[in-house]
Amino acid sequence: PGRVEGLRLVIDSQTTAEGDVRVGQLLAGAAHILPVAPSWGQSQRLDLGFDVTRSRSGVASLDRAAPPAREVDIAWTDGVDLSGGWSGAAEDYLNPATSGTPMSPGTVRGAVRSLEGVLRRAQGLPMAYLPRVTPIGASPSFFSRREEVIVGAWSREAARDHILGDELSAELVRVPVVTLREEL
Repeated sequence: PGRVEGLRLVIDSQTTAEGDVRVGQLLAGAAHILPVAPSWGQSQRLDLGFDVTRSRSGVASLDRAAPPAREVDIAWTDGVDLSGGWSGAAEDYLNPATSGTPMSPGTVRGAVRSLEGVLRRAQGLPMAYLPRVTPIGASPSFFSRREEVIVGAWSREAARDHILGDELSAELVRVPVVTLREEL
């Protein structure tokens, strides 16, 4: 990853009725795509951002505390095999250019620890979550629909469960749930 010194947005001779062009949200930066996709069955929720309270007399009042925000839970419950990762065995390196997979280059055995490293590096700052990643290409990606990206802060902890095997030699692990709450 490099360091970004600035960003320039150029809109070629485009006019609107009000003479004003605005960008709702712009995200620029590097992506870390894990070589192992999360398990099936992610959960998404929408917090509508309001509370209804009733007084003792039965009168209801609405408090709009926040704008609606999404939450997504992802997990690796099927398990990730880390066997041989510490024994010097041949690497299980994935190369999307030759294997026909849409996933990122990297080792399957390193995916869980890579996830922990990404969350540690974020330190609670907002990150973008892409529910689906198309095969990697040389050109930049552009996401314009709300469903294609969620920007928010990850939960404060990520657990790793050892399902089977000896730690640091022949282990099968899973990541129960990591939650991202949308920041607006």
